[in-house]
Amino acid sequence: MNASELLSSMLSFFATPTNWCSGACARDENGMPVGPLSPNAVSWDIYGYLAKKNFEENPGNFEQLHLACDLVKGKITEGTSRDIEAWNDRFESVSDIIAILSE
Repeated sequence: MNASELLSSMLSFFATPTNWCSGACARDENGMPVGPLSPNAVSWDIYGYLAKKNFEENPGNFEQLHLACDLVKGKITEGTSRDIEAWNDRFESVSDIIAILSE
């Protein structure tokens, strides 16, 4: 799966708002932080989802993950930080994120 496909997959995945979280790469059903590859994860932030999906589709190959992150960073125009997780955590709703990343 290439970087553009990872990004498209993420946008589709987050069309279900409960799949998204903030303040951690991933959370379990109790809202507790877990790693993005944890079998207990039920929601992910932007980076957590990209990491999880890349691991599933491109095991051992991080090139497409880095390229997908660069695509996201290219959409971050507000503020000076291009940190994906910090940017993710600024929003209260994933719908705003989807709108920006879909442009």
